[in-house]
Amino acid sequence: MSSWFSGIPSPLEAEARSLQLALDWQSSQKQNNLILETDCKQIINCIKAKKFQNNEVGDILRNCVEKISTFQNCIVQFVTQQANQVVHSLARASRSF
Repeated sequence: MSSWFSGIPSPLEAEARSLQLALDWQSSQKQNNLILETDCKQIINCIKAKKFQNNEVGDILRNCVEKISTFQNCIVQFVTQQANQVVHSLARASRSF
């Protein structure tokens, strides 16, 4: 699954969009049990508190919470950047393209 976005998103928006795309993809695959991990504590805090900013990131996260509720079991959890080193390396490399 791929998507096109114009401009360069902020790191927070990129994390939120990544979560949204992962949820959309897993939904299309008819998955019911998910564990999604992110090293963005701000995303986790917003989702758990269900408090969203009135901006693009807030809209994306609001959509994610709605999507999460459609799964039987869906956990979105924080992992340290060190534990998420492979993804972090890919994200850093992608900024050079």
